[in-house]
Amino acid sequence: MKTLIMPALILTAICCLQNCRRDPCKGVVPQERITKFNIADSLKAAIPYNGKDTLIFVSETGDTARLLGTGYYNNYEDVQLANYSDCPGSNTKSRYEHVYMTFKGPNPSVNVITYEVYQTPDGISSVTGAEITINNFYHSVFNFEYSSFYKPAEDSIYINNNYAKGGYADAAKTILYNKEYGILKFKLYDHIWKKIK
Repeated sequence: MKTLIMPALILTAICCLQNCRRDPCKGVVPQERITKFNIADSLKAAIPYNGKDTLIFVSETGDTARLLGTGYYNNYEDVQLANYSDCPGSNTKSRYEHVYMTFKGPNPSVNVITYEVYQTPDGISSVTGAEITINNFYHSVFNFEYSSFYKPAEDSIYINNNYAKGGYADAAKTILYNKEYGILKFKLYDHIWKKIK
């Protein structure tokens, strides 16, 4: 009988200690921490579009593509959702600003151009300047902070009674982008398209 009393006392003491331990989440109201990461003003200033623009490009063969803007959209995207506490329901969200515009036209050679600028989850300062997608599959990325200005003489383009000289080119130099006029030229299906308006 004595041999059973000792384990019973130890078991009772353990149960009492377990019940006396405080619940760390008791009284804690679950909350969501939201941190917004905005696009830098300098990057927004590099967007020459208002979303309702008309873009006109002419190919070297004389084909014309006229695209109309469908609007200027600005929102925040939830990129991360992480638990920062042992208490259920407490989470942190990071929201990254995103600006995008789509231009559409009837020419099947160039019928849609999507232009995006967004804050990335790689840090507080944006590392992505702009992403341009042509015909929903041709994709180019510009990093304004790390790209050098590209200014070959042959890429001077006459727009609105002015010469637009140079801009930012993607790695393959298939798109030339100017902060004042936007997309100046691009190469698609082995044809060069230049902006005329």
